[in-house]
Amino acid sequence: QLLPYLEYYVSRLDVIGPHLILLRPHVPLLIEHNRIGKISPYIERLFQRGYRDLSASANMDVLLFWFGWTLSIPGLPRLFFALPASPRIVSFLANRLPKRFCRGYCTDVTCDVGGDYGGAWNQLTK
Repeated sequence: QLLPYLEYYVSRLDVIGPHLILLRPHVPLLIEHNRIGKISPYIERLFQRGYRDLSASANMDVLLFWFGWTLSIPGLPRLFFALPASPRIVSFLANRLPKRFCRGYCTDVTCDVGGDYGGAWNQLTK
């Protein structure tokens, strides 16, 4: 189910790479209702505007719980991601929306989004 998007994400691995490990637990939610197909065209716009915050990737389940329904409204995702402030809005919402409704007993579980990934996260060293 992810094969159509593999080339897209592999070609942008330098930018998207640090987010992939945090998105892994949320892949079933992204595949459900073809959400990954609806989000993928707009991911590039976030990163073109300098989006580097890992909190949205770590809290993708929360964002999809609260705003997943908006992906089925024609034109609304394109309109939202066209906003210059969309990366800041995504980060703000990912960190501040209530998590208890979608995570249940795991509300206090968070992903470590510390500064472990830098600009050279995928460079080999001898």
